[in-house]
Amino acid sequence: MYCLIVDDDSYNLDICGKMVEKLGFAVRTAESANEALSYCGKVLPDVVLLDWRMPERDGIDFIHSLKKIPGSEKVKIVMCTAEGQRNRVKEALNNGVQGYVIKPFDGSQIEKQFQNLELM
Repeated sequence: MYCLIVDDDSYNLDICGKMVEKLGFAVRTAESANEALSYCGKVLPDVVLLDWRMPERDGIDFIHSLKKIPGSEKVKIVMCTAEGQRNRVKEALNNGVQGYVIKPFDGSQIEKQFQNLELM
């Protein structure tokens, strides 16, 4: 299984990468939505851990662009963000997000999301 982690903070990429690797996933990281879409155009991940607020494009814009790639309907999306307000969670779910984790979080929360999505 392959997980793409998208976050503009290199520290978050490193920490999330280690958490996901411990769960047995191959990991690729991207520091922007554009970089992530470039990867997705070559090989679609099984799951994307996605930050909401990033320069250039935000997480919701990334999702809309991802949906244009053939086969992307199979990609699971877990939003990992500091955006914890109810209206933001609802907005994310309405735009195709299947899991939601609010920063700061730990590996058990990621594991639970992956289990809920039947990735493990």
